[in-house]
Amino acid sequence: MRALIDVDAPAIAYLETAHGDAEQALRWAVVALIRTEVALAEARNAVSRGYVPASLLAGAIDLTFRSCHWRLQP
Repeated sequence: MRALIDVDAPAIAYLETAHGDAEQALRWAVVALIRTEVALAEARNAVSRGYVPASLLAGAIDLTFRSCHWRLQP
């Protein structure tokens, strides 16, 4: 049951933000996912080189936090 809640809540939040437009909600979700993946990849690369600027790490954490808590920015 918990797994369904974890999946449904973000989907519903995107759909409500898009005022019922499923295509727009999906576009926003994909863009948010890509942004998060890019930020985490940059942070991972910086860590593997042994250097992590605080701003890079903070940006990756902030994006991940927003994704987890469904703070949508269209």
